[in-house]
Amino acid sequence: MLYFPLLAEGLRIARRLGLKTGIVTNAYWATSREDAGLWLQALNKAGLNSLTLSDDPLHYGDAAGVHAARVQAAANELGIPADVICKQPPSVAAPYAPGTGPPRIAGGVKFRGRAARKLVEGLPRRPWDGLVTCPFEDLAAPVRVHADCFGHLHLCQGVSMGNYQDRSMKRVVEEYDPAAHPVVGPLIRGGPAELARRYGVPHEDRYVDECHMCFEMRLLLLKRFPGLLSPVQAYGVSPDSPEEP
Repeated sequence: MLYFPLLAEGLRIARRLGLKTGIVTNAYWATSREDAGLWLQALNKAGLNSLTLSDDPLHYGDAAGVHAARVQAAANELGIPADVICKQPPSVAAPYAPGTGPPRIAGGVKFRGRAARKLVEGLPRRPWDGLVTCPFEDLAAPVRVHADCFGHLHLCQGVSMGNYQDRSMKRVVEEYDPAAHPVVGPLIRGGPAELARRYGVPHEDRYVDECHMCFEMRLLLLKRFPGLLSPVQAYGVSPDSPEEP
């Protein structure tokens, strides 16, 4: 939404290619019901098929429900399907007990990006060497990717399949070799624990879950794989100074 003309043109191109399109947004731009309608009218004409709105206390605090409600009302008038993602601050749903598996964290938060920095405090942690899978993404045979305004096709936030500004999107997808990808390959073979072993990344003894450890390992590998762990903004790092925050 920060690059609105580019976004609209991307929707138009996708429509000509017969693709379905969706936008995930926190609806920050819906400063009023009328304003939301103006944005959506333009996107609807460009070929938008659906919206997913992030709307919860983690995004808006006590103002949750305001921006999303404006967008949903405008989307309903235009016939654009609009669903809401609502996460809650993480909490312990079931503590660790022998024979019952790892502790369960409620709230639906994935501990990547800002969540790995701000929301892990006080949560139970698991030994790092048991974090041997990627439980949330099918990196070997992805069924979807996210395209950003810098040209990256994201397999997961901050893990790039390739850049469609360097070669066509079609080629990026066709030439994707998960086993040969220096980040994806280890994750498929043994999760974030294998990523740490493969590159000798220093690590703590325990993490909240696989996402938490994976994010921390990738953060330390940014300089080693700048084209594949991109953009640095996904890691809370300034593009002018790609250092660990």
